[in-house]
Amino acid sequence: MKKLLSLNCLGEIPHVESKYKNNDQDLLIINRDIDPGFVEEYKHLTEMVTYASERSKVKTLIVTSAVPEEGKTNVSVNF
Repeated sequence: MKKLLSLNCLGEIPHVESKYKNNDQDLLIINRDIDPGFVEEYKHLTEMVTYASERSKVKTLIVTSAVPEEGKTNVSVNF
């Protein structure tokens, strides 16, 4: 992404499999059983986006992907 679009990466959320088929509620950061590293990545992403938006006066954030089922909803809800 950085090379193709000349953009900086503000964070990466690790891939975590849901324990239950067709139920991603266990991937919410409020879940007590979620990996602490997963939660920390969201905290880091929040800090980086906040910092970047303050510097550039950005007021809109879009979560998108090229294909279905990549976790857009989980990212949006957890963010």
